[in-house]
Amino acid sequence: MNEIDATIKPKWRAHETFFIRKGWLSKGMRAVADKDDIFVDKNVNQMDELGIGSNMVKSLRYWLQATGVTSEISDIARRGKRVQRITELGQLVLKHDPYLEDIGTLWVLHYELVNKREFVPSWYFFFNVMKMKSFSQDDFVRLIDSYSVNELGAEKAPATRLSTDDFNCILGTYISKGNLQSARVSPESNIDCPFGELELLGVDSLKDRTYRKKQANSDLLPDYVALYSIMRYRDKKEMDGNALSLEELRNAPSSPGKAFNLDTFSMLEILRRLEGRGLVRVIRTAGLDEVRLEVSMSPTDCLNEHYREVG
Repeated sequence: MNEIDATIKPKWRAHETFFIRKGWLSKGMRAVADKDDIFVDKNVNQMDELGIGSNMVKSLRYWLQATGVTSEISDIARRGKRVQRITELGQLVLKHDPYLEDIGTLWVLHYELVNKREFVPSWYFFFNVMKMKSFSQDDFVRLIDSYSVNELGAEKAPATRLSTDDFNCILGTYISKGNLQSARVSPESNIDCPFGELELLGVDSLKDRTYRKKQANSDLLPDYVALYSIMRYRDKKEMDGNALSLEELRNAPSSPGKAFNLDTFSMLEILRRLEGRGLVRVIRTAGLDEVRLEVSMSPTDCLNEHYREVG
């Protein structure tokens, strides 16, 4: 089959204001595996097939790509019809954890989600660029406006409504609805995002509407998933050697430290676990703390090994 990659441009509010609901990604992957043009076939009622509303269908189409479990391409053999394909990552998830019950899967999908700079710019900015640990919606909007112009090269900042909708969707992705509001809401709105289990965001004050980034609990981050994120960072950096500095693993964009909100102590704790298994070697020197990769594994190898361990 002849295929060309779909053109990807920076996307604001492509989620249609809906964060990922529990069950969505599983349902979407199975649907795409059965029918690659499920989202565009005019002879199919997507709402009936997927059991969600029309705007939610658009949102699910976006989130499948944003988390890296599907990719969307134009099929030349079908006159450029846009279809979805299950990625290698998606195939692994479908095979080993189709209902996203393993927290390791959630860490991996979170890592992929927050490292798509153009496709999910607000998530990338929030985890990789924004340095504030405690913040409000106004803080986020002000900072991302500057980022979009100075770093993404936009002629002007996104409309305030787009930035605030992205901000609220980030909150909904990582904080349960019960913690975000005390008022009664509809049953659909009460369905949380599975990424809330990662506990990466919290509420400082409901009254003041301030929030905070929370450090990942390193005990909940499986060893081979941590190694997956290191190998993914290595691939993004396009490095040839097997050595990385501790500083970049904690602070560089797309690093495990940024994706998981890790401080130096927690990063070292994870690395020591990996070192104990012969996967890396930590070299502490006066001028530069270095991490040497002791195994030749792809991110896919790491995830396969994780699923083998959890059985």
